[in-house]
Amino acid sequence: MPVTLVQHISDNLFFGVWEIDETVSELESRWLFTQAEKEIYAGFRTDSRRQQWLSYRLLLKTLLEDDHLVIIYDHAGKPFLEEHSYHISVTHTLNYAAAAICKTGRVGIDMEAEGRNLTRISSKYCSDEELAEINNPSDLFRLTLYWCAKEALYKLYGQKQLDFRQHIRISALDPFSSNRFTGTIHLPSDPCYPCNPSHPSYPLQYFIFKNLIIVTAMEKY
Repeated sequence: MPVTLVQHISDNLFFGVWEIDETVSELESRWLFTQAEKEIYAGFRTDSRRQQWLSYRLLLKTLLEDDHLVIIYDHAGKPFLEEHSYHISVTHTLNYAAAAICKTGRVGIDMEAEGRNLTRISSKYCSDEELAEINNPSDLFRLTLYWCAKEALYKLYGQKQLDFRQHIRISALDPFSSNRFTGTIHLPSDPCYPCNPSHPSYPLQYFIFKNLIIVTAMEKY
C-alpha cells in the first residue's frame, strides 16, 4: 500500500506512515539495493523484519521524491541520508512504518499501537514524578504517550547511554487539552545533574492515526 498519512507539523518538519500489506518480494522489487544494504539485508531472519526495513526506505523515498536515496547509520545506529541535509528518524510497529523528516535540526519519532499494556514496566521508564501525574495507574493512553515520547527523544539524541527513567523527563503533558508537550534530556555527565535548570527543552507532539499513537520530537520548530 502507498503512503497512508502525511502530516505536516511545521514548515520544517513532517512525517509519513506506510501501511505494510505488500509481500517481501513486492517490496524488494521497488528498492535498488547498494552493496552495503545487500549485506545488511542478508542478515535478517524474518520476513517481518525485511518488510519493516524496506517499507520505511520506500516511505522516505516517496516523501522526498528521490529514487536514489541512500540511508547510512552512525556508530550508535542512528540513520542519516547520505546526500541530504535533512535529518530523519524512523519507527515501526505491527504492520506500519513511519518516518519523520526535519530540515533544520535533529528529529525523533516513535509509534505504538493503542492498548499495549505498559503497566508492568512503567516504573522502569517513568520517574516517580511522572507516575504521580497519572491519576489512574492503569491509564494506558498516558503510559503509551510517555513511552513514545521518551523513545522519540532517545532517537533524537542518538546516543546509547541514556536511561529512560533517569535521563529523559516529560512535562506539560495534558493530553486531553493539547497534543503538544515538552521533554528534557538530563545527562549524567552534567556536573549539575540532575538539577541543572538550563537543560534544553524539546517540543513534542502526539497524533492519533487509526489505532496508532505517534509522537514526534524535534530541536526547534
